[in-house]
Amino acid sequence: MRILGKQGCFLGIACLVIGLFAPPASAAKHVILMISDGQGMGTVMATDFYNGNRAVYESFEGKYAMTTYSALGTYEPELGWRLFGSHLLNPTDSAAAATAMATGVKTYPGMLGKSPLFMDMKNMVETASTQGLATGVVTSVEVSHATPAGMVAHNISRNNYEQIAAQMIYDSDLDVIMGAGHPMFDNNGNPRLQEREYRYVGGEEVFEDLTDSDGARAKDGRYWSFMDERADFEALAQGTLSAGKVFGLARAATTLQQGREGNPQVVNESNRNPSVPSLSDMTLGAIRALSDDPDGFFLMVEGGAVDWANHSNEKGRMIEEQSAFNAAVSEVVAWVEENSNWEETLLIVTADHECGYLWGTDERAFVPVGDNGAGNLPAMVFHADTHSNVPVPCYVKGTGAGPFLDGLVDGTDPFFAELFSGFDPGFSGAFIDNTDLFLLMSRWLEGEDEGTNGAGHWFKGDLHAHSLHSDGNAPVAAVLNSAEDKGLDFFVLTEHDTDMFDSEDPGPVMPTHWDDPDYTSEETVLLYGVEWTTGKGHANAWAAAPFDYTPLWHANTGLDAVAAVYGAHDGDALFSINHPSAIFCCPWEYDVDNAVDTIEIWNSMYRIPNLNGWSSHPFWDAELLKGRRMTGVGGSDTHKLAEYASDPFAKIEAALFGHGNPTTWVYAEEKTGDAILRSLKNGHVSLSYAPDAERLDLVADRDGDGHFETLMGDNLVQTPGREVSFQIDIRNPAPPGWFAVPRVKELTAENLVKLVAGEVDLPALLGLLAGKDTYLVGVLKNGIPHRAWIVSGGATRVTFDDVPASRGRTYYRAELMGTPDLLLFQRLLYGRVKAVTNPIYVNFPAR
Repeated sequence: MRILGKQGCFLGIACLVIGLFAPPASAAKHVILMISDGQGMGTVMATDFYNGNRAVYESFEGKYAMTTYSALGTYEPELGWRLFGSHLLNPTDSAAAATAMATGVKTYPGMLGKSPLFMDMKNMVETASTQGLATGVVTSVEVSHATPAGMVAHNISRNNYEQIAAQMIYDSDLDVIMGAGHPMFDNNGNPRLQEREYRYVGGEEVFEDLTDSDGARAKDGRYWSFMDERADFEALAQGTLSAGKVFGLARAATTLQQGREGNPQVVNESNRNPSVPSLSDMTLGAIRALSDDPDGFFLMVEGGAVDWANHSNEKGRMIEEQSAFNAAVSEVVAWVEENSNWEETLLIVTADHECGYLWGTDERAFVPVGDNGAGNLPAMVFHADTHSNVPVPCYVKGTGAGPFLDGLVDGTDPFFAELFSGFDPGFSGAFIDNTDLFLLMSRWLEGEDEGTNGAGHWFKGDLHAHSLHSDGNAPVAAVLNSAEDKGLDFFVLTEHDTDMFDSEDPGPVMPTHWDDPDYTSEETVLLYGVEWTTGKGHANAWAAAPFDYTPLWHANTGLDAVAAVYGAHDGDALFSINHPSAIFCCPWEYDVDNAVDTIEIWNSMYRIPNLNGWSSHPFWDAELLKGRRMTGVGGSDTHKLAEYASDPFAKIEAALFGHGNPTTWVYAEEKTGDAILRSLKNGHVSLSYAPDAERLDLVADRDGDGHFETLMGDNLVQTPGREVSFQIDIRNPAPPGWFAVPRVKELTAENLVKLVAGEVDLPALLGLLAGKDTYLVGVLKNGIPHRAWIVSGGATRVTFDDVPASRGRTYYRAELMGTPDLLLFQRLLYGRVKAVTNPIYVNFPAR
């Protein structure tokens, strides 16, 4: 069966990612993660001894022992090696291990892409995709099995194969999927006339969709090219076949070769399934397909059946499967050295866990596998048919990768080094954790983050406003005069698309206000924006220049928020969800796509009184906790100007709402549209309730040198247990009284708990905040109030130290509360919230 489906991009959207969405210039291009499932040092040694040669990755300079325990475990070298069999207690599984490598977060065995709190975590496929890279997974077992699924899926159970496969096909950012799990063939390549198993490919209907004349349509609007003939895999690997978005399903029910007939205890290459490609051909074919993206790619390759052989204690099949994996690694190394280089390509070769507890003697003793000469089975004994917590070898190649991982070393395992240094002196016993691989891969894609503070200037603006071109009451000239009178450095009119275009209009469409001759300013940088307006939610799209809005309009009429995001990015525009938890109108009811750039967390129009802390902020925090570095922005959503208001309600609205309420402050290199948009995307943003009101700056010292180089939006990579210093400054504070004494007093834990709980028995606190020069500065850690201070008498700075979470991700953001001017409308609009910062991130994915 050979179905090469159509490859066009949805609604004419370009397939390549450019401009704001291309990888940073300092980022590398390719990340290849190769996982031999179930491989321990015993597997490596046994295969080397039988073949009479070393695998290519054993020559890499970067070598580490790697711990693999799940969220339920830990690793203490002296305990594991004290008693034979101790490593078998509470091991991880492939789902939890793949999740750790793909997200940097430990989870429970059996779960995919979720935290221990059952929250979806941003994974490597999503991370690479938002960096503009192509992505793919290749495996020698079923395409929806735990390891490939762990790179891309989010599911409570690894056994929900149909759900997982459907997510990979329809709802993921993958460009290549290859593996086994064919419902029409058995493990010997023979057709199955009955008892066909469709679950690994999403069920029978999904399989029919994949294999029909069009192919299944993916999330990005392109169609999967289905292939299952060995010749097509080989042609793709050789570069003689181009197939675009590839779904390659080898003609085997569960594994390429491990499950075939024959004696599994001996190595026998003569009775192989002739209908399937090799893991090498699938790997090279995937690289050829992904290389069509000039920005680079992320590829995970799994030798999945090594684990299956070890579970069944099959010595011969284990060596066969590991040999096939080693051959695939050799193909990758050869491709890099011929077509790329080690400055732009990172290659990691490792395992998700050890399986089989493989040692060199039948005695219960830590004796390494023994060499009986090439072509002979080594001296090896399986002591279990399950996983273990024995550290696995990790080999890394790529310029700068070794020093980066050296900085993440958790400790030294002298027992590991003593056992295996005779076989490979490159292992010193230094061990990292599997979550560290995610940090390495993410940093490789994003480039070095040295901190942004000191490299720009603060500019203030309003990102959400209307005129007569939609449902505002004032002409463009009057709106811009208002923005300029507020001293705004940048501004954007975001007219409702539904007020400008007819639902039956096929396009092309062009927002009318962009051509308005009055939409010009010598003082203020004007962006080009539209409010994407549907019955299930609103969003803004902003760009530095006019762009083709037609794809977003088509997505509007189709109620397709994902297509709207793609359409915005195709036009080099940012996509921002508006008033997501609006009380009176239009909350966001779509799913939040991973590619969304910003979230409007402060919108005056839909906040009377200001309930940000109880509505939009939790919505934002929920996305941040997933590892999505979505920038929090503000927008006044101003519709009415007082001089054009005719009826009483319009006059009231005009009096209450104004441009720059709230104000979005952006730290950018220069006052240009492109620079402002880059900084918005990168999170270098702080919000105040007015252009001339207080603003908070949150910075951090990442290396303890006393220089606070890390700004809101930046990401730190920290080793467990390392303390970070933070500093918060109140900018443009109210002047203190004549006899004021600067004071900073931290709230006790008891009072902080009361404040968080909303208890009203804090009269002293409320009394203090009645003073115009008195503020409450609060820090939230992972969305939870962490510390708070009363700042008064002209004091403007708070400093504190904290240790981020030892594993996983941590973010810190700050809020400022106090009493604004004693005008009723300001109390109604802003309550006590005066300023909000974006987070500083620790160990987060690339943006």
